[in-house]
Amino acid sequence: MRATLELYENMPVGVIAIGADGQVRHINQTFSGWIGLTKEAAAKRALRLSDLIPADTAELLFGAGLEAANQSGECDVDLVCEDGRAMPARVMSRRLARALPDGEDAFIVTVVNRETEDVARAETDRASLRSSRIFRQAPFGIATLGHDG
Repeated sequence: MRATLELYENMPVGVIAIGADGQVRHINQTFSGWIGLTKEAAAKRALRLSDLIPADTAELLFGAGLEAANQSGECDVDLVCEDGRAMPARVMSRRLARALPDGEDAFIVTVVNRETEDVARAETDRASLRSSRIFRQAPFGIATLGHDG
């Protein structure tokens, strides 16, 4: 059990558990390190997701689109860190029925740090693949002609 918790705390993604009231109930060690806020400080401050990302984005992630359990939402945001700097991130959320110890529904949020080199490289590779697909499937030919035709 201890090894499993250690893996969870140090995953290469941040994990946040949020109650139905919008209050952050738990953050893993990875996310804590990224935003520069200890888990204890986050609990004392009654941290809300809207303290970390723009309020309208938080509402979008947890709004009407996630009424039913196990529906997901995803967007790219700039997280606001404790020192005021912005950290580009991809945020994915899912509502889980009765996931908290008190039986309350929870939103589980996974955060991918987009500042990391591996993620940036993967984004570039995906963009290149999309462009390649478009050109291969285009219903027309593309040619480059010199000035003499």
